[in-house]
Amino acid sequence: MSRAFVAVLLAFAVSCGSPPQVATAPTATPTPTPSPTPSPSPTPSPEPTLALADSYFKTIQGYEWVTPPPEADRIVRDAFNKPELSQYASGFALRLLTKGGDPVDMFVLVMAMQPSYAALPGVLDSVGKGFTTTVAKEQTLSGRRVLFYGTTTPKVSMWQHRTFIVVLYGTQEAPMSSFATLLIDANQNP
Repeated sequence: MSRAFVAVLLAFAVSCGSPPQVATAPTATPTPTPSPTPSPSPTPSPEPTLALADSYFKTIQGYEWVTPPPEADRIVRDAFNKPELSQYASGFALRLLTKGGDPVDMFVLVMAMQPSYAALPGVLDSVGKGFTTTVAKEQTLSGRRVLFYGTTTPKVSMWQHRTFIVVLYGTQEAPMSSFATLLIDANQNP
């Protein structure tokens, strides 16, 4: 059965609404029997919500986020919009950076993870191992564990923040670490 046919069938079913009620003869209302009062159950913790990758690009004083040219955005989308990734990630976003209008040789890729996968231990390490076989230098920036790959071209800083995997690409470790700290700080309070 084709997907288009299933979609039309579902749309038709939803548009029809509830089935009509059949008229029945009135009957006597039974007298309710008292039942014991249930004890209160603990309130479940709220489920993590799906976050949009674009929401990680908070304003950082002195810097501007620049939407990449359509062809760069298309390349990223083609690389990441694979069925096998959709079970892990809900979206991706790429932004270039300028400072005072001048390029800074850095750009950021954000992958929004499905909450059920983002909560698994070792997610950052797994993504890092999928990225390169190079051993990362571990850093702590604004309380976050950051993996820095200084032998790749471009260099990469990668961290997990809530349901996001954030990848900062650049050419020099010091400015990358400074900017990563600013970006992490900007996202500390949701």
